[in-house]
Amino acid sequence: MKRYIIYIFFLLVLIFSCSNNPHRNEDIIGNNILSAYGTPLKYVDSVKSYYSYEAVIIDQVYECLFQYHYLKRPYELIPSLAEEVPVPRVKNVTIKEPYSPRRFDKNNNEILKPRTINAISYTIKIKKNIYYAPHPAFPYNKEKNTNTRELKAGDFLYAFKRMADQKLACWIFPVFVSRVVGMDRFNKYNQEKEITVKKGDTLESITLKYYKDKKYLDLFCSLNNNIKDKDLVPGKTKLKIIRFTDYSYPISGIIIHNDHTFEILLKKEYPQILYWMAMHFTSPIPEEVVAFYKEKELKGVSIEEKLAEPFYLPYPIGTGPYMMVKWKKREEIILAKNPLFREEYYPNDGIPEDKEKGLLEDAGKRLPFIDKYIFKYSPAYIPRWNNFMLGYQDVSGVGKEHFNNVITDQKTLSSDMGKKGIRLEKEVVPVIFYYGFNMLDKTVGGYTEKKQFLRQAIARALNVGKYKKIFLSGRGLIPNSPIPPGIFGYEKKVESYNNFNLEKAKRLLVKAGYKDGIDPKAGKPLEIT
Repeated sequence: MKRYIIYIFFLLVLIFSCSNNPHRNEDIIGNNILSAYGTPLKYVDSVKSYYSYEAVIIDQVYECLFQYHYLKRPYELIPSLAEEVPVPRVKNVTIKEPYSPRRFDKNNNEILKPRTINAISYTIKIKKNIYYAPHPAFPYNKEKNTNTRELKAGDFLYAFKRMADQKLACWIFPVFVSRVVGMDRFNKYNQEKEITVKKGDTLESITLKYYKDKKYLDLFCSLNNNIKDKDLVPGKTKLKIIRFTDYSYPISGIIIHNDHTFEILLKKEYPQILYWMAMHFTSPIPEEVVAFYKEKELKGVSIEEKLAEPFYLPYPIGTGPYMMVKWKKREEIILAKNPLFREEYYPNDGIPEDKEKGLLEDAGKRLPFIDKYIFKYSPAYIPRWNNFMLGYQDVSGVGKEHFNNVITDQKTLSSDMGKKGIRLEKEVVPVIFYYGFNMLDKTVGGYTEKKQFLRQAIARALNVGKYKKIFLSGRGLIPNSPIPPGIFGYEKKVESYNNFNLEKAKRLLVKAGYKDGIDPKAGKPLEIT
């Protein structure tokens, strides 16, 4: 009997050791999605993360004021953290701005200068009782029985200041700096400066002026090649002023009315601002979380190094349906259901074909549906596909290597794949690829009628359909405008120069002055370089 048990034991060890299943048993049997990612995440901080492969993961954690209706097309902006999508109002409003230099009363409260301006105002009300996912940066909340706190309007102000922080180099800052009142001043105040020494200046007096505390004197000197007072020459010596971003400096165009209401003032009309606020760059960020990670991650790092390098959050923290519970770089990412996520429900309506596709079967059910998302790092496509076919992944894209075996000419799933219980999901994503002309080029550039005919001729001679078939496995729609399907303003029946037509291209070449493609000045076929 004992020998029999030992044989069974060794047999089981052999079976399990031979398995190439990359997942833990509990992950397989749970209500989880098993997936993979091929490109390592570079940033998970909402202020810096730019790429779509990062957004797939971090947008499950961060939330924005607004979101898009999951099913409706064209895309429809709807509230997320906001109670409603606000309507802009033109109004005269009194803002309060810092003096230059800044002034403070005896209690160290800043004295601000009032100024009345004409602005475009958006008043945004935040939903109440929205809590951040549990995190040790927050105090213990007795009601929730964990470390958390409620979302506040000030978290959005802090997020906007981080966007304006030149050290963090937010990709969309240029969009906001010229439009949101006061963002430019915040950015300018915190920029690195080069000053020229004046008569009577000392290193200590300059330190007090720009750093507000003489404890930074040694730092200031070291940033300027360990300069000494005897080296200062009025009118000639130039010094660098590099300091930490001062988040106490106000953005006068973002006014906090209370914990659940704030106002954004724009210098001019810009309705697109609402759509930008459906992107994670503008997600609320709790200041204490940044402080928590700075203390943890920068322990033992010199002040010089802290000044030189921007600090980005090593983990995303938000109010969304999931929280990142594990991120082992180039190995695994796990998102687990946020136990404090508010009541959110699957939509009850969409577009006509959604019911036929079964996309309304879950209408009205509470979100999220899945307990965990488990992503394994797999940089090569072939191993990812093999794991999918072995059942070790729940989802996979279809690469060109397998496309013709998996997808029919009618762009439906092959019968063999269908028999395995695999489902094909298709969607037109709002992305465009395009060829561009250098409008400064002496041959194809310019705005004369002949130049336009030449560009139109070239467009007609490009066989986009053939390109799509060869290089994209036939995927994608040939566009007729810069606006892709699903976006408001798209028109399906517009005449397009993307329609391949060599005869029309030849006629357009004649109009452009290049009959049969011959450059009359050179007396030979037209060459474009």
